[in-house]
Amino acid sequence: MDTDQHFQGKYEVELKYRLPSKPAFMNVLAAIPHTVMLEDNVGTDWHFDTEDRQLQAQNNAE
Repeated sequence: MDTDQHFQGKYEVELKYRLPSKPAFMNVLAAIPHTVMLEDNVGTDWHFDTEDRQLQAQNNAE
């Protein structure tokens, strides 16, 4: 698949999971037809809150 044509919709959904074993996951993934867009991608999440920690109080921030 051409990566330029990867996303042509209005919205994209990304799911993130913590894996106990990346090699075990990769073995399962190898058995399923799929297209790899980014491999070994590392990201950083930034969480912002108000001074009085309203988001954390509502369980909306880690």
